[in-house]
Amino acid sequence: MKKRLLIFVVFLAIFSMQNGFSQTFQLIKPTVIPDTVYGLPEQSTLVSYSEVKNVSSATASYKIAIAPISLTPGHLFSICDCENCYMPTEYFFQTPNPCTLATGATSGGSIYLDLYPNNVSGTSIVNVSFFNTNNASDMVSYQAVFMPGPIGVNEPTTLELIPSDVIPNPVTDIVTIQNIPVNYKGKRILSVYDSNGKLVISNEITLSNEYVLTTSGFGSGTYYYNITTDTKPIKAGSFVVAR
Repeated sequence: MKKRLLIFVVFLAIFSMQNGFSQTFQLIKPTVIPDTVYGLPEQSTLVSYSEVKNVSSATASYKIAIAPISLTPGHLFSICDCENCYMPTEYFFQTPNPCTLATGATSGGSIYLDLYPNNVSGTSIVNVSFFNTNNASDMVSYQAVFMPGPIGVNEPTTLELIPSDVIPNPVTDIVTIQNIPVNYKGKRILSVYDSNGKLVISNEITLSNEYVLTTSGFGSGTYYYNITTDTKPIKAGSFVVAR
């Protein structure tokens, strides 16, 4: 009986680790996701503030991955982390130096994403991920939705951009993207990019609330996807391929 109990406890511990119960970081800010920032095109910057907490039992380090899901032409952005500010020159960007957090510590007010409207109206959506430098699948993410200028009646509602709804995550061979909005007309295109911003696939998908993607040909790492219809984003997120 004791042996069976021990086996069960070990199995439960392994199951918990495999299903993400050992997540290192907790997203403290923004408290509402997606973080929708309104403003005027003539403003110098629109700002999305974020904060993470180390909820593990050991000191941990992270980097920030920035992935524009939909960027209005003319809009530029920059990211400030624990030490520096960067204006990415490539479409996808990772902060080069890790930030370190002790157990129970938070990043404070040192992390923020700036959007520069440059007198251009339009919606820009940026995915922000904090990932453990020792385990890229150990991550938390949110999306910042910047809206300088009037909101058109055909703009996607921000609630439909969250959550990512990818199962499983991490993935080995097959991942299912769930809860895809079906109330938009037009051709639907799924685009997947690797962490270097390279387009991996671009497929037209059927009118359905979920899509099954085969990832057997993908290398290990973080991938970002978006689903658009008539050039408007209707869903976006990320997933990790672990081999």
